[in-house]
Amino acid sequence: LENNKIENTFFNRILVRQTIKAYTAKSEFITQVINSISKNASMAMFFIMPIFALLLKLLFLRQKKNYYEFLIFSIHYHTAIFIFFIILILYYQLVPIDAIVKIGAILAILYFYKSLRTNYLQSKLKTAVKTMIFFISYSFVLVVSLIILFIFGLLFT
Repeated sequence: LENNKIENTFFNRILVRQTIKAYTAKSEFITQVINSISKNASMAMFFIMPIFALLLKLLFLRQKKNYYEFLIFSIHYHTAIFIFFIILILYYQLVPIDAIVKIGAILAILYFYKSLRTNYLQSKLKTAVKTMIFFISYSFVLVVSLIILFIFGLLFT
């Protein structure tokens, strides 16, 4: 109170104590929620991969491929992205985290585009359009799953 030139009254001392308690409890709560989300993220990916495959199936209806082929592609893609991010995280000491996220996102999109071109043998333009459509719809799925993860994190902390 003296450092901030606030009058040292009984009410002000109580207010400062309660603010410190609330801030401490808030940071502990946020830490618990983040830990819960990180524990449930792998389970969420288990449920997201079939949705990923379903979105691909809808984009490539004319390909006459079975759903399991898209599911295998989904598993392959997610595995590759996890490997990319593991490599980027190893460089975390050298590169700021926001750069890692940007580099990872660019690599994920480029790898997805190249994988679609290789796997489904369509033109560059058609593949680029389908890549944009896919990532817009998949972003929606990811946002919904993150919200669900956050709610589970709140409920089970």
